[in-house]
Amino acid sequence: MIDVSPFALVWQQFWQCSVLVLSVWLICRLGRFRRSHLTCLLWLIVLLKFITPPVWSSHTGLFCWIQTELPAEVSTDLPPPEPELLTQSESLPLLIGDDMGKLSDVEAIADFKVTIHENETARQAPASVESAVNPVKPVVTEKIAQPPVRYSLKEIGVLIWMIVGILIATVMLVRYLRCWHILRSAGEEMHPELNRLLARLSVDLKLKRSVQLLITTSRMGPAVIGLLRPTIILPSAILEGRSLAELEPVLAHELIHIRRGDLWIGLLQLLASVVWWFHPLVWFTGRRLKFEIEQCCDEEVLAELNCDPRQYASCLLEILELKQTLKTVPVVPGVRPVEITSKRLERIMRLGQGCQKRTPWWCWMIFVTLAAVVLPGAAFVV
Repeated sequence: MIDVSPFALVWQQFWQCSVLVLSVWLICRLGRFRRSHLTCLLWLIVLLKFITPPVWSSHTGLFCWIQTELPAEVSTDLPPPEPELLTQSESLPLLIGDDMGKLSDVEAIADFKVTIHENETARQAPASVESAVNPVKPVVTEKIAQPPVRYSLKEIGVLIWMIVGILIATVMLVRYLRCWHILRSAGEEMHPELNRLLARLSVDLKLKRSVQLLITTSRMGPAVIGLLRPTIILPSAILEGRSLAELEPVLAHELIHIRRGDLWIGLLQLLASVVWWFHPLVWFTGRRLKFEIEQCCDEEVLAELNCDPRQYASCLLEILELKQTLKTVPVVPGVRPVEITSKRLERIMRLGQGCQKRTPWWCWMIFVTLAAVVLPGAAFVV
């Protein structure tokens, strides 16, 4: 069997992910793709590469071919062979050698006599008395000083990696629980008309799951939380002075996040960040993927609602005006004021006819093909 150390696997994953990130960035940069759905899937492949260890090979894998082939090693942990049992006549030649003919014939003795000495205990008595007179002195063992424990650089590195990873996961969990506590402690407003609008949009967008709406008096949102029971969070500050027509793109944006499964992608991003926190390109991949996800949602909102791009851009600008007061919910997707940039607004204004309501099928074909090419990372065994 092949014995590959964990550090060798980490190094393989490190350089393979680095090459893939730079390749995707160059392709998107030089190709200048107008298709946000294709670009989003390319960065999603990079994210999947970060969480797929290079422990399996495939004939379609690019990284499997460019690596040096590993020779198949035979495991040395086999049990020792059992010794063969020999008879007495077979073992004598092995002990004596070739001098068996020089031995005198020994006649077999038929009877054996056994003599039992009755005074055996008497003979042993003086010895016991003598040992009682001269007791045995106890042996004093000196304590040997234990050498100081020394850790190797690899062990120290693993310890630092575990500590930092646990700290990142703990901080994210504490921030999420704190936001959830703020939402529960704050007041909740009822808006029947907005609930009816949400129900209608859910049917129009063909959502298969029921979605709850939480209008909070806090400054959290807009965002979507809940993997199994999704809930849209809207701060009451956004509702002030706005009609249902102006709020429709915001609700549609959050519903499309749910339909696309962006909550699960956010969970994968968190997992990759915890494991590969020391890799700077994992954070770059997360930012690029978030940007492409928001662009896909913008395009699908315009296509589904068939609304004017200027109206949708003005809606985002109004949310941007509340940037100083609104707080984002960590980990989860949503219309965040921080992510409303000038490039995003310019792209929305350029979008017109031809926006995709969903990811095209040919994009998924490219995704599956590239995944089969770049995800396998182990070298071939010969």
